[in-house]
Amino acid sequence: ITARMSNIKLDAFNRGMTGKSWTESLKNGLGTITQLFGSYSLIDRADDIAREMVSTIHEVDNALTDLKMATGVSDTQANELMETYSEMGKTLKATGVDVATAATEFMKQGKSLEESADLAEDSIILSKIGDLTSEESTKYLTSAMKGYKVEAEDALNIVDKLSAVDLVSATDVGGLAEGMSEVASTANLAGVSMDRLLAYLATVGEVTQEGMSSVGNSFNAIFARMGNIKLSRLKDYQNNLGEDLSNVETVLRGEGIDLRDETGEFRNFGEVLDEVAANWENYSSVSQSAIAQAFAGTHHRNNFIVLMQNYDAAMKYMDESMNSSGQSLEKYQAYQESLTGSIEDFRNSFQTLSNTFVGSDFLKGIVDSGTVALDVLDQLVSTLGVIPSLLAGAGIYQGIKGGGWSSQRIVCVSS
Repeated sequence: ITARMSNIKLDAFNRGMTGKSWTESLKNGLGTITQLFGSYSLIDRADDIAREMVSTIHEVDNALTDLKMATGVSDTQANELMETYSEMGKTLKATGVDVATAATEFMKQGKSLEESADLAEDSIILSKIGDLTSEESTKYLTSAMKGYKVEAEDALNIVDKLSAVDLVSATDVGGLAEGMSEVASTANLAGVSMDRLLAYLATVGEVTQEGMSSVGNSFNAIFARMGNIKLSRLKDYQNNLGEDLSNVETVLRGEGIDLRDETGEFRNFGEVLDEVAANWENYSSVSQSAIAQAFAGTHHRNNFIVLMQNYDAAMKYMDESMNSSGQSLEKYQAYQESLTGSIEDFRNSFQTLSNTFVGSDFLKGIVDSGTVALDVLDQLVSTLGVIPSLLAGAGIYQGIKGGGWSSQRIVCVSS
């Protein structure tokens, strides 16, 4: 019986009738399903990659267009510059488009190609350590440079100061840069140094947790009120009658602090605030309220009081800002070694690959061909009449020819 059974199994196996065990069947089935879904996933991913390439090429083309408009260079020269910016992007762990955007903005300000490239590098460093976009960092850096008359070769010092204050305060680089952009010019006119301004911004910002743009505006108001001259008192001042020029001067004079020097010129506002802060705890609550109201008005008086109460912290932050050389590059090195830096490096390579593999000229050709096709269709409609009527006629003809159309269908299609 055993021998016969073996023969039957062998014969069945030779005929291909034995089948497979349930484990083998399950394994093969799962393999087939995996391959099936893998194929669909690959196709779907290929579609995503194609869309991403088109979007990336569009970004590159926009950057090239802005570059050409800003500089007036030829297509060839613009492409060469773009290649340079892509190489800079590899070093900076940023995209070539971001570098080109920053450089173009500085060229619009009249900077040379070399200066623009250097400033673009500083802007990229600011954007990465401050979690800002390329446009934001360029805007803030420009504002600080113009407000404090900083030359291009010293722009990285601004980023160093922002980075140093960020490390010792409960504020961040991006917020400090935004706040400074609101008040840089006014502060410089008031004689308040950048180191001191950043210290003021950080002190008020970390205590109040207000948006740094709002904090910057509050100091804009404070410095403006300190330098305010009431028109009603200007005539008395011109006649050397010794009248106070503003409410701030009146309040300070009552506390034994001069707003102007012996020649009648305004003193450095930072030094004036130093004197007020040094005596703040000795003032009565009435005097403190009067000083705050005079300096900052109703809307910003709380920020002024916060500064006075935390002036020691502000002086510490000012010292950190003054001794900040190299701080930004140390932080930037940490970014370059991070996963985010690697991803930006990949994005830069993807931009280069997309533009090389497909290119904007190829996409322009597709768009131009589509435009031509639409123009031809428009001419046909204008010449022959409404297209739906032609299609309806063709449908009627096919229906009659096929013999399967009723009169109702013909009427419906014609309608």
